[in-house]
Formats: sequence, structure tokens, C-alpha cells
Amino acid sequence: MHAALAALIASTLYASSAEAQVPRFEQTPDNDLADLRSTRPAKRRAAAARLARYRGNSAARNALSSVLLEDPSNKVRQSAAIALARIGGAQRMLGYAAVCDPDPGTRRGLAAYKRHGRAVRCDRHTHPRGPTVTLPRAEAQLVSYLGHPRSGTRLRALRRLARMNSAMARRYVWAMATKDPYHQCRIDAMNVVAPIYKRKMKPLLRYAITSDPDARVRKAAYKVLAYLHLSRSSILLGQAARNEGDAAMQVAAIEALGKLGNQRAAVALGRLCDDHKNADARAAAVRVLASLKGQRRYAAAVLARVLSKDRSGKVRAAAMRALASRRGRGACAARAQRVNDPDVEVRITVVRQLDGCPGSVARGPLSRAVRDADRRVRKAAVKALVKLGPQRALSTLVSVLSKDSEAAIRWIAFDGLRTINVRKWRDALVDAARTDNDPKLREAAVRMLTGLRTHQAVAALGAVLAKDRQASVRLIAAKTLGRYSEEAAYKALQRAASGDSDARVRKIAQRAAARSPAQRAYVNALLAQTISSSSSTRLRAATQLCALQVPRTYRALVRLLWVDGDASVRTAVARCFGEIDSPLVDVALSVAHGTDSDGGVIRTVEIAQRQRVARLNKHLTELRSTNAAQRVAAVKAMVPSPSRKLRGALEQAMLKDRDPLVRRAAASRIYRFADARAIRKLMLASQNEQHAATRTFVLGLYNDLRRRWASAKRAVTLTTLTRELSSAPLKRQIEAAKTLGALRDRRAFAILHKYARSTDRELRYAAVIALATFGDVQIISKAARDEKDPLLKKRLIQLNYLRRAKPDKIIAALGSSNRDEVLRAVEASTIRQVDKAMPHLAKVALSHLDKHVRRAAARALVLYEKSLAYWTVRVGSSHDASKKLRRALWGLAVLADSAT
Repeated sequence: MHAALAALIASTLYASSAEAQVPRFEQTPDNDLADLRSTRPAKRRAAAARLARYRGNSAARNALSSVLLEDPSNKVRQSAAIALARIGGAQRMLGYAAVCDPDPGTRRGLAAYKRHGRAVRCDRHTHPRGPTVTLPRAEAQLVSYLGHPRSGTRLRALRRLARMNSAMARRYVWAMATKDPYHQCRIDAMNVVAPIYKRKMKPLLRYAITSDPDARVRKAAYKVLAYLHLSRSSILLGQAARNEGDAAMQVAAIEALGKLGNQRAAVALGRLCDDHKNADARAAAVRVLASLKGQRRYAAAVLARVLSKDRSGKVRAAAMRALASRRGRGACAARAQRVNDPDVEVRITVVRQLDGCPGSVARGPLSRAVRDADRRVRKAAVKALVKLGPQRALSTLVSVLSKDSEAAIRWIAFDGLRTINVRKWRDALVDAARTDNDPKLREAAVRMLTGLRTHQAVAALGAVLAKDRQASVRLIAAKTLGRYSEEAAYKALQRAASGDSDARVRKIAQRAAARSPAQRAYVNALLAQTISSSSSTRLRAATQLCALQVPRTYRALVRLLWVDGDASVRTAVARCFGEIDSPLVDVALSVAHGTDSDGGVIRTVEIAQRQRVARLNKHLTELRSTNAAQRVAAVKAMVPSPSRKLRGALEQAMLKDRDPLVRRAAASRIYRFADARAIRKLMLASQNEQHAATRTFVLGLYNDLRRRWASAKRAVTLTTLTRELSSAPLKRQIEAAKTLGALRDRRAFAILHKYARSTDRELRYAAVIALATFGDVQIISKAARDEKDPLLKKRLIQLNYLRRAKPDKIIAALGSSNRDEVLRAVEASTIRQVDKAMPHLAKVALSHLDKHVRRAAARALVLYEKSLAYWTVRVGSSHDASKKLRRALWGLAVLADSAT
């Protein structure tokens, strides 16, 4: 409001002199003058605003002057001030209001007129157009409120009176400082008159300190006394510090003495340090005395006397803290002497101050302090030792880590020790990992054991993994043991993987064992035993490999199932395959069922297949559960297989399940099928998915699989193969000719006829076989008759004979140990598709030792257009030992899927 008032007055001061004047006969303010006597403030305010129109009218000016001086409403007085400014001729009256009006907003709004009221007294004023009249004092309106029953009203009136520069206001404020019943009013009154009366305040302050019943008023009096710096302030404050019954008030008086800061105050504080009855007061006096900047020599003598004679540990601790600013070897030695003080607070203070002292002085006392009975002293001592350098306090920190009863203190010692080479404190680390009471500390110690490559560390980790009560500690121990190559580490992981009570520990132990260097060495030794001449050795190795269930051993086990001469070995492998879910195992059991001649092995294979079917049915039942977590677990347990039921369930889950996590897990399983149908289903799922994160995940799978599929598809198209046959190196020309035969595209017939007359005999042979796959079986006889090369002629004659032989003869050749004979049987199976020989071809494609034979068998399987043939090629593209051959088999798998 005062801002608006100032703006209006300013606009009036600088108004144009050409403003239109009201004619003399229209200046009749009688009605507005009558409204100024209304009992309603709003009506009086409106009347005062209307009177501004009567410029030069003395009646309006006198009436507005009376309103400005007498009206109780701030807003009415402000309207009167604005009207007077517009009428003009009342600068002195406005100046009086600018100085004496009780409302601060009105005074600030009239600040422009303050220069006209500099010589004005607020109790009398000479009217510019009349005699000297007695006017009501401006303070009178506020004085009436000093007796108001509400303390808040009295307090506001007091604060406004204090802003008025008048003797009457000061007298009332002085009276309130001693007589008002509300403590805050007395405090405010004291603070108001203190800078005015200064030394004359001593009787009032003495009365407040000695006689006021409220402690807050006495505390304010202490502060005022310290602010005024009177001659006897130190005596009064010292007496107050001794005579006060409340310890907090004693401390307040002592702090006020500190604000004085002179020699008398220092002497008074020294006496209080020596003979005050209250220990808290003595401690406060010690603290305040030490903070006095100009009295350090006197304070040092008093503090030394307190340290040697005071009976209270709290006071001695305060003296020790006060001495913290003193530096140097002598000061540190003096502190070290107090490390055995009977009071705990003193010992804590001494220990905390010793961390800034030289190590040669502090290390001995701190080493004694770590054995203190109080945990706070021990904690502070260990922190100080770590700060001084754990390398030099190694033995002490190791002792703390091994023997201290507090976990927090042992943690501090452990944090300091972990910066040191672990070999220097390995015994303590091993003990902490095995026997510490704090699980978190045991976890940290187990992690630290990773850098300790010793048998002692392996034994400790094995003990933790076997006996620790906390599953999280055993989990860390399993992860850490996976980095060791010792056999003991591997055996400990094996025991945990099968016997731990916590499922997470078993899972992590199994994974750690699979990645362990010890397992790699162990598995390699077992793999070497699978080709031993002793059947018992092979049986034992197969049994142990089956128990491990390491994916990289499946190929060796499959080979044992297919080609081992001992039925007991094959039976053991077939039995363990019933517990393993893998596409390679699925194909292996199907092939073994069609190729093995032993009835016991076949029955075992059938049992294993039934176990797998039962497990699949269990997963399918769980997939219909209402629990989303159970459905996710069921989906993750499924692996790609030729089962239509499994694939249909996964596609249904990916497209229609309610939970996005289930749909996401199902999409990741569909992706692993890696065929054209998987691409179509992933594309459909990415288009229909509503959940944003799942849609992004499925779309990423779809794009990746489509890119891989398209790249492999381009490599086996007629255009690509024809180009390679025409311009590639010789080896690639031969492979292109053989792949063209598997492609069976009639457009390649002419170019293959051309290369059947090539100068290179291997290329001629490949072209002849490719042409024979088109159904032109007579070309082999013709090529044999026309061939000039005797070796190639012999091969063609043998191939033509085997092609026309009975299927049993081809099957027998596929099982031969002669590489050339097996390759010839594969080529015969390529020209003449014998369904009975397909399982034997699958066996050759996955287990033959020669990669060229495996590739030829896979190429022959493409022509069979059967589910087992496709899955054999597909599994070979993932599990073959040769990376280059896996890439070639992936292209053949794409070709086989396109054919089916």
C-alpha cells in the first residue's frame, strides 16, 4: 500500500499545471465533509478520496488534515494524505505525518515530504492557517495497545513504538522491559533501549539478571551486558554463572563472558574453571577461555592446571579439545601421556588428536588404545592408525581384524589392510573369510582372496562354500573358486552344485564349475579317456562326463553312443541323455534308435526319449499355469527340437500370453530355431506386440535372424554358385559344383555339363556327381567310359557299382573305417536317396573325424527333405568342431529349410 501511496503522491507532485480547475460555484464539499464523520471506515475513505476534487478549498484541506492526524484507520489516513497532496498547500502537515504517523507504511509512502517535518515535534504542531493547537500524540494510539490482554498485540505495539524517536515511547518501552508479563515483550524492550541508554542500562540489567523469574529474559540480559561492555560486566556475569540454578543458564553466562574477551573476562573464566561446582559449567569455561584470542598464555596455564587437577573427565576432555590447536612434537607427547586417562571422553579426545601427530610419537599410544575397553576409543584409535599409514601398523591392524569384538572396528581395520599387498596378511584374511561373525566382512574377505593364488586360499574358500551359514557368502565363494585352476577348487564347486541347500548357490556353483580352469583340465583328461582302448576306462569317463553335463562334451558322448563297440558304454550314454535337454542329444537319440543293433541299447534309448517327452509335457503343463514366473521358467527350460507340440506352445506363448516377460522369453526360444518359420513368427510378434520394451526386444531378434538368414541364403542361390563356378579358385569351384547338385535347379544343368569336361579331374568328378543328382544316372557310366585318367576312372566305376548295390551295402560302407569308402557311400546316397541310410548319413555328418566327409554327408542330407535330415544339418551348424564348416553347414541348413 505504501508503494501505491508514494506513486500517487509523486504523480500529484509532477502533475501538469494546465489541469482543469473546478469552477468556484461547483466547489460544495458539504456532503463529503459529512461523510468524514461516518462510523464506517470504508465510507470515510471514499469521502476523503472525493475531497481531492476541491482544490484550494480550505474547508476540505482542514478536514483532511484532521483526518490525517486523528483517524484510527491506516487506509483512511492514507486516502487523506493522497487527497491533501492533490489539493496542495499542506506540505507541512504531510511532513508531520511522514515523521509521526504510527503506521510505517504511511510514513514510507510520505517519505517525499519528510524534509518538511524535520523540526516537528510529534506532540505539538502549528497549523499553517490557525493558532497553535494541541494535537493528539501519534504514540497515543499505540500506548493504548500496551495494556492489551494479548501478548502478540502488545509485542507489535512495542516494536512500533521503538521505531518512533520520542521520549514518551522510550519511557513506555523501559517500563515494559521490567513489568510486562510476557517474556518476549520484556526481551524486545531490553534490546530496544540498550543501544539508546547504553551505560544507563546497568540497573535494569542487574534487575533482570538477579530478579527476573524467566530464564530466557536473564539469558537475553547476559547478551545485552556482553554487548554493552560495561565496567562491571565481567563481575555481574561471573556472579550469574555461579548463582544460577540451571546449568544451561550457567553456560549462557559463561558464553557471554567469552564475548567480552578482555582480561577481566579471562580472569573470571579462569576462576570458574578452577572452583565452579558444576562440571558442565567448568567444561564450558574451559572451552570459552581457550577461544579468547588475546589471552592464550593465561589460558594455557589454566588448561594445564585443569588437566592435572580436575576430577571430572568431561572437563579434562574439554581441556584436551581446547589444546587441539597446539602443534609440534612436544604438544603431541603431552597428549600421548593422557592416552590412559581414567575417563573415556578424555581418551577419545586424545586418540582423535593423535592422528595429526608424527607417526613415531602417535603409533605407540594408538597401538595401546586399540586394546581399550571402550569401543569408541578403539574405533578412534584404529581410524587414526589407518590414517597414519596401515603399512607401518600392519601387525596392530591384523590383531584388530582377528580379535576385536566389534564388527564396525574390524571393518575399519579391513579397509586399511586392503590397501596393502594381500600376501603380507594372508593368514588374517583367511581367518576372516572363515570365522568372522559379520557376513558382510566375510563376503569382502572372500572377494579379497581372489588375489591370493595359494592352496591355503583354495582350502579356505572350499571351507566357506561348504560350511558358511550365509547363502550370500557361499555365493561369493562359489564365484571366486571358479577362477582357480586347482582340482580342489573344482571338487568343492561340484559338491556345492549338487549338495548346497540354496538354489542360487547351486546354480552359481554349476556355472563356476563349467567355466573353471580346473574343470577344463579335468574335462580334457576325461575326453582323452573316451578314446581309450579299455572299455572300462571309456565307461568310467562317459559316466563322469554325463554327470558333469558340460555342453562341449556332448559331441564326444554322441560319438560314444554311435560308434563305441561296447554296448555297456552306449547304454550308459543313452541313460544319461535322458536327463539332458539339447538339440544335439535329441538328434543323437533318434539316430541311435535307427542305427544301433543291440536291443538293450535300443530299449535304453526309448526310455531316454520317454523321459524327455515326460519332461516336455511337464513344461507344457507349467506353461498353462496362472503364475507368470512359473510360465517364464517353463519357457526357459525348453530347447529347440523337432517336436511340433513344443514349437506350437512356444509360438502361442509368444503371440498370446498375458505377461510380457513370458512373451519375451518365448521369443528368445523361437529365435533359436533359426528357420524361415521363426522369422515369420517373430515378424508377426513384433507387429502385434503392445508392450514397448518387449516389442523392441522381439524386433531386434527378428532383424538379427533375418540378416543372418538373408546372408546365408544369398550364398547358396543359383546366381552366386554359378558365379563361383565360373571365376572362383579351384577349391571353391569344386564346392560350388557340389552345392549346385544339392540345389537341384535345372537351370544349372548346362553349366554343369560344361564343367563335366573340365581339365581338372576333381572338378569333373564333382560336376558328374552333381548332374547325377538331377536324375541323369547314366552320366556316371558314360563318364567312366570316356575318362582318360585311370584313378578317376576307377573311382567312377566303384561309385557306379555302389550306386546300383543294395541299401545294406551302402549302409555298411557308411560305417566303414576307410575314409574313401565312406565318402563313396555318401556320394552314392547323394545320387540315390535311400531312406534307410538317412540315420547313418546323420551319424557320419555329426561324428566323422574328417571334416570333408562331414560336409559331404550334410550336403547329401539336404536332398532327403526329412525332419531328421534338416535337424542334423541344423545341429551341425551349431556344434561342429570346425568354425569354417559350421558356417558352411549354416548355409546348407538354410538351403534344406527352403527345400522343405
